[in-house]
Amino acid sequence: MKFIKLFVQLSVIMSLSTLAIIGQSGGSFTITKSVIGGGGGRTAGGTFTLDGTMGEAVAGTTSTGGSFNLTSGFWGGGGNNAAIVRSPFDFDGDSKTDISIFRPGPGEWWVLNSSNGGNFATQFGAGTDKIVPVDFTGDGKTDVAYWRPSTGFWFVLRSEDFTFYAFPFGANGDIPAPADYDGDGKADAAVFRASSTTWYISRSTGGTTIQAFGIPTDLPVPADYDGDAKADIAVWRPTGVSGAEWWILKSTGGSFATQFGQPTDKAVPGDFTGDGKTDVAYWRPSTGQWFVLRSEDLTFYAFPFGTVGDIPVPGDYDGDGKTDAGVYRPSTLNWYINRSTAGVLIQQFGQAGDTPLPNAFVR
Repeated sequence: MKFIKLFVQLSVIMSLSTLAIIGQSGGSFTITKSVIGGGGGRTAGGTFTLDGTMGEAVAGTTSTGGSFNLTSGFWGGGGNNAAIVRSPFDFDGDSKTDISIFRPGPGEWWVLNSSNGGNFATQFGAGTDKIVPVDFTGDGKTDVAYWRPSTGFWFVLRSEDFTFYAFPFGANGDIPAPADYDGDGKADAAVFRASSTTWYISRSTGGTTIQAFGIPTDLPVPADYDGDAKADIAVWRPTGVSGAEWWILKSTGGSFATQFGQPTDKAVPGDFTGDGKTDVAYWRPSTGQWFVLRSEDLTFYAFPFGTVGDIPVPGDYDGDGKTDAGVYRPSTLNWYINRSTAGVLIQQFGQAGDTPLPNAFVR
């Protein structure tokens, strides 16, 4: 009789475990998994709040904020809340940087979508504006956006529905430096005020950060150098004592400084090694050489890609989580991309006078 009773109990539990195993995708969710019922389900994309359940290493805890790929399962071992690495200048949301330009005369944006090879174009802004294309809305797509120096206003064209909004932040003479400083998956408006060597950051989670860091000749190069999914305040100092210097105020605490490059080089920080941390890197216009300081062990490597007259356009063009070296050649309107997994891409796109968007934050 005890055996029959136990069998019935197990049958009821297994029957319940088959209910409501439905994947949810996109949007914003609060997901509470039952003991067995969610086993084997997968939830992808969007912004989540996860309550851990029995059999998971995070049982009884809550993971909040950011963007996750969540794979659930009974005794799955946990550890599946991996932050999605978003590619810069990804206008179509396929995790690949798109070849794209800004045409200052008419204030036009032209994008070659890597997802389907189609074109997107819109008129937004003027030639005197500063382009600041980043993901302000947190939907995984880069938004067409600009900052107007004369007024300090930001204008953002939402990728979701192509409506726009505007707000004031900064003043004439500031250098725009948008990035995700609070780690919520949305880029924050920010400026570096060289006259007072002060950073002003309007956090999308609320509040404003005011931080003194740098000297008047510095250029802002914010990025996630310590791998905590938050952009770090950082500067490229072309006027260093013995060469160009990098100064980084890590969001996890402490600071880092190194001499790497010369005053005539171009700062091109990116995650070239794919370890989730931005690498200090520069491109030398006189030789076309790229130099990368590995974040893993602070050794460096160099390679040639490009020539005199090219414009560096680093980005993740093949979506493998590694920054690819790339250049735009105005003389031929050709893009040359050294993709880390997909080989070299040569693509003609643009016209004379265009500004390549992936060069927007190169200093």
